[in-house]
Parts: sequence; structure tokens; C-alpha cells
Amino acid sequence: MRVRAGVRALARARAPEDGSRKPQDPLGSLLHGLLTLDDLFVPGGLRVTDTATGVVLSPGCCNGLEERGDWSEVVDGDGLASFGHDPSPTAERTGARVRLTVDADREDSPAID
Repeated sequence: MRVRAGVRALARARAPEDGSRKPQDPLGSLLHGLLTLDDLFVPGGLRVTDTATGVVLSPGCCNGLEERGDWSEVVDGDGLASFGHDPSPTAERTGARVRLTVDADREDSPAID
């Protein structure tokens, strides 16, 4: 997802359930969404490109920026995180190495190490 599209999606976030109104100006609306919505939903996820090999890991269906905390499972420990399905991208840390697999459902899936 491009940064501009992500910011636009955040600014369009739905009104909070507590009945308060979000500001009408774009910047105020963006900040309101970032600061007040616990269950912020921004479809798209993170896309990673290995510029040396050209391999691209794109988020699958049902993955969005609201699940960005899943990356911490990989970065901060020996975790495994999945990022949607169709394809089924994953990130797994083993020791000091992280492997991003484009589609874990395929045995011959490209990967980024």
C-alpha cells in the first residue's frame, strides 16, 4: 500500500462507537482516527520487495495494517506470523535470520532471507 493510500484510509476511518464526532478537516480526521480508534481497520497490509532478487511478499486476503503488531512476534522473538491467505505469506525468525515466504501453501514458493 502506498503511503498516500494508507493515510487516506486512516482519514476515512468510521466514527467512534462512543458517539463522539470526528473532525471534518482531513488532518483532524486522520489524527482522530489514529488516536481514538482501538480497532482501526485499514486493509492492505505491508508489502516487502527484495530489490536484489525482485521477490515481492504481498499481503494476502484478510490482512491489513491493523495487524502490523504481528511483525513484532517475528522481530522480538522466535515467532511466526502469517499475513492473510490466497496467497499465504509468512514471516519466520530462526535465530538471527528472518525468512519471508511469499506463499507458505506452495512448496516451491519464493522467499526473502
